[in-house]
Amino acid sequence: MLKYRFLLSYFILICVTFLYADDNLIANHDFSQFEGGGKPAGWTMGSNFSVQINGGENSNCLAFENKSPETYHLCVQNINCRPGDRFIFGTYVKTENMTGDDSGATVCLEWYDPEGKFRGGEYPSGKKGTTKEWTLIQGRSGLVPEGVKTARFALYARKGMVGKAWFDRPFCRLFQPEMVETISLAPYRGVTNASKLEAIVALNLRPLNIAPEMVRGTFDVLNGDGKIVLTAKAENITLTSCTTTLDIASLPAGKYILKASFKAFDQGKEGSAQCTFTKVDKLSQGRCYIDEYHRLIVDGKPFFPLGLYVSSCAEEDMKVIGASPFNCIMAYNPPGKIEGMDIIQKNGLKIIYSVKDAYPGTKWCPKGINNDEDAVKFITDKIKRFSNHPALIAWYINDELPLSMIDKLVARRDLMEQLDPDHPTWVVLYQYTQISEYLNSFDVIGTDPYPIPGKGAYEAARWTRMTRDGAFGHHAVWQVPQIFNWACYRKGPAAAGCRKPTKEEIKCMFWLCIANGANGLIPYSYYDLKKPANGVPFEEAWAEVCEAGEMVKKQIPVLLSVEPAPTVSVNIEKIDTRAWRYNGADYVLVVNGNDKPVEVEVTVGAAVAKATAEFGPTPALKGNTLTLKLANFEPAFIKLEH
Repeated sequence: MLKYRFLLSYFILICVTFLYADDNLIANHDFSQFEGGGKPAGWTMGSNFSVQINGGENSNCLAFENKSPETYHLCVQNINCRPGDRFIFGTYVKTENMTGDDSGATVCLEWYDPEGKFRGGEYPSGKKGTTKEWTLIQGRSGLVPEGVKTARFALYARKGMVGKAWFDRPFCRLFQPEMVETISLAPYRGVTNASKLEAIVALNLRPLNIAPEMVRGTFDVLNGDGKIVLTAKAENITLTSCTTTLDIASLPAGKYILKASFKAFDQGKEGSAQCTFTKVDKLSQGRCYIDEYHRLIVDGKPFFPLGLYVSSCAEEDMKVIGASPFNCIMAYNPPGKIEGMDIIQKNGLKIIYSVKDAYPGTKWCPKGINNDEDAVKFITDKIKRFSNHPALIAWYINDELPLSMIDKLVARRDLMEQLDPDHPTWVVLYQYTQISEYLNSFDVIGTDPYPIPGKGAYEAARWTRMTRDGAFGHHAVWQVPQIFNWACYRKGPAAAGCRKPTKEEIKCMFWLCIANGANGLIPYSYYDLKKPANGVPFEEAWAEVCEAGEMVKKQIPVLLSVEPAPTVSVNIEKIDTRAWRYNGADYVLVVNGNDKPVEVEVTVGAAVAKATAEFGPTPALKGNTLTLKLANFEPAFIKLEH
């Protein structure tokens, strides 16, 4: 997935319908106003920036020149924002001999809380080389997170780039999406035999300045003839969603359309979304599917994917991984023959089979796929050959592809279900703030926080939480934590300061993902551990990864339990918890996401007679309160007997 990390084109918005305000939020966007020292008013800029009079299309522009890859300067401007806002932003760029290992001259938008802490951002790919014509670089942000007060707009060339660039007509505008975004249903693939159907509608009231109390809505269920057979009033309307539970007990088995319609009666704005669901008398699931608890079921048994990204399925590597705690792989170059699948199975492993590149016109599309018809033939051939193999557990169908392709991504998921209803589809995105906009393009979702060393291990928790919530809690989440060194991908000055995660950070990120709802872990990546740039010998790095994996493997029976779990709460920031009940005992996970030791009190729902550490420190016990002294990044897994 790193192949796409800085080669993104999600800013192409032709497939997204939206309105945005005419007002450019960037002050002095024509660089015509100056303050002391000749610097453009409203901007804070590094010494390698200057204003070029009449250098732009119709006005002044900003010129940039960098001769040393060690130098890294930006030209920035702060913008006030509110949680829930979205923006469309960008600039026009020209370049001259812009070289380096990254993607060149570009623009970004970042979020900061009132204390100045970084809270994420959006980073369109830039331009390098020589471009004589003005080229538009633009992006669209996801929702501004809660707790954010300031957006920082920056014009810059990525670290390690040298050469010249010019920036013209920078802009940032509030993005006003449709009032109603999409509907999410709780049942896997919308198939249910239950008498109740939970639906959540994603709403965009905050960026449209609509108060929830001014909105009215209805849910209509239509049969195959288009006749309304059930209607319910929308309640529980918030700025971002509306949750409802429909009583469908009286509906006969069949396929239905659920339509949600909303109107802001004080403004006259309205919107709707619809989806299909199928009611059956008895569920008949395939060999592999996602159950109501978001567990993967394989051949009738719950399965926790604890896997690894690999480059290929060489028999030597399959033997090494098969002897480890890991139970599956995701291969960029999966087997082309049944014999290769047999090797995977023989070594006790399963495979998530990648067809992620089969989109004509994308950079990594296989040769011979020139149009959609070729892509369908390619997919159909893979499914015919491998869908019945016992090693297959899922299909990997999208690796960070942009929202501009959403129609094709949704069509691909639908095609996979049509051709192979026995296996779910998995998608991995870096766009963790935009999960709801990808909602109809996956069965299982994952995101890939790679925060070490720049942002700290706790990013794994934040990304997982936003991924889970962005899918409205209706989808399994298989996360992709970091086990590699960024120096495997960054060269020259850009690699300075890079390191692999420590053993403690790897364990912490694994368990932070699980604490925040992950139903599977597929770390990235096994093959990077073999690269000299990873910084340590393979044997050492592999031993550390296996140690972290073994901790998870031992607790898989607990992690897969669906018995009612106790409530838990903690008293310190960046301490995440999750609880399970299994075989008559309660289990509480406590993870210290801080880079310093903490003493934490954990309160559970009932008085505890005995507390035993499966790993981590043994807690002090008083009533229903556990006190633990956790080292930096330390997780603890506590068995409680009442």
